Amino acid sequence: MRLTIKGLGLKGPGSHVTVDNTPPTATVSLSSPLNVGGVATATATDADIDSGDVVSLTYVWTVNGVTVRTSPSTTALTDSYTLTGAHPGAVVVVTVTPNDTHANGTTVSATGTIVDHAPSATVSLSPSAPNVTNTVTATPVNTDADGDTVTD
Repeated sequence: MRLTIKGLGLKGPGSHVTVDNTPPTATVSLSSPLNVGGVATATATDADIDSGDVVSLTYVWTVNGVTVRTSPSTTALTDSYTLTGAHPGAVVVVTVTPNDTHANGTTVSATGTIVDHAPSATVSLSPSAPNVTNTVTATPVNTDADGDTVTD
């Protein structure tokens, strides 16, 4: 946006006052922890010192450098992406670009890594209250919150 004011009674090269558009700014943070199959949420702020400018944000999500989602331009300060198909250790980046209909501001980003949960195991005994003459059978039950294969 450029605004030129004439007729201020000034003469010569300084007789015009020009106000240029200042691009908007943004910040973004990413929810934590990031879990396989969970929802990652980006929370942004925006600002524009030019009064009256409405700032819209474009969110771009990548997992291990591959773009997995681009949101349409929006005034919403949050955006979410479900981490389906991602694996523990994958790097998730959300990039936000602010725009005030006159110019894009500086792109900002937040990064997180999908956590790898340790597997857990329990053991059931049969019989559950053995005596000294019983043969005891121990049966392991393994689980992994990330869906990884767990071996006995």
